[in-house]
Amino acid sequence: MDETMPKLPGYVFRRANGSYRYKRNVPKALVPLLGKRTLYRQLGTTYADAMKEFPYVHARIEAMFDGERKKSDREWTCRAFVPPQVLF
Repeated sequence: MDETMPKLPGYVFRRANGSYRYKRNVPKALVPLLGKRTLYRQLGTTYADAMKEFPYVHARIEAMFDGERKKSDREWTCRAFVPPQVLF
């Protein structure tokens, strides 16, 4: 193994086979919406590949979380304006 490899950023792990993986826990409020507790994305087989791919993967995951939060907020906002007898 390369002893000079810098510390990996948060959410990045090196697997036993030498490849790099992004691992992110799904916020508790979003687990029912996404159906998963943890998300994984492959980053590459070298440190350079992983560091190149990391910002894009991280941004996509954050955008997905933000989108699900907004969608959930819109659904609750819409329900606030619907008379109760329509909901049931």
